Amino acid sequence: MAGEFRPSPQLDPTRIVALVPVVDVPGIKGAKAPLFLEDNQSPVKQAPERLKLDSSKAEVPAGIVRFRAMYSDDGEWALVDLQAREASALERVRDSLDVRVRIFSARELEDPKGWKSIAFPPGLSLAEFLEH
Repeated sequence: MAGEFRPSPQLDPTRIVALVPVVDVPGIKGAKAPLFLEDNQSPVKQAPERLKLDSSKAEVPAGIVRFRAMYSDDGEWALVDLQAREASALERVRDSLDVRVRIFSARELEDPKGWKSIAFPPGLSLAEFLEH
């Protein structure tokens, strides 16, 4: 698709691909969003589609210029692909002490054979996510 990017190895400090929990959006009853996108996020209750592109018109934290998210079947987990203009905008993600967050390494993103050893929640597929 013209103008779309494909995730690349995470040697680029301005991009992160990660598995994160979906959390409540503060101040908006019943709204949920992927962790790190819950600040300033437009309410996402149960998206009819499991793949959200930045064309969803969601507002994201300052510094993040593009994002994609794929939600698990139960809506409790998401694969996210975040891109920022400056690496400092993603420090909150990189420095997170939340043990539920899994940031994929460059090696993991490059080697589809290794994905088989990673247990994903039902409905999530790193291969499918990276292909879109």
